[in-house]
Amino acid sequence: MGYDQAARLLRRCLFGLIRGEIQAAAASGLTAVLNGLLTAPAAISGSGSGPNLLLDEFVRLLVPLTLTASQLAFLKNALIPGLPDFEWTVEWSQYLSARKNAALAKLQAMLKALAGLAEYHQS
Repeated sequence: MGYDQAARLLRRCLFGLIRGEIQAAAASGLTAVLNGLLTAPAAISGSGSGPNLLLDEFVRLLVPLTLTASQLAFLKNALIPGLPDFEWTVEWSQYLSARKNAALAKLQAMLKALAGLAEYHQS
């Protein structure tokens, strides 16, 4: 999947995707899309600063409604299951230096969880 397709997918995310489209993208190469979007450290504002800022940015971009604290905790657990916040910063730094580690898989898990929230589909 090239940059143009990744950009198109991001635009679709901003304007809302249906659940089937998200599941199809996840099954057929969300890794490539995320790799394309994450090649520049500034691609996602706050991505290396900690999981809370990262979640806030994704929620701001993709969810038209305010999420509850328990929903944010659910997303955070999908991103860093049971780990302290600083682990995300370490994993993100490793990802930027080597482009290989669990950060991408954790982002995929968090995005799948986000897409499963009813609030996501209220656009």
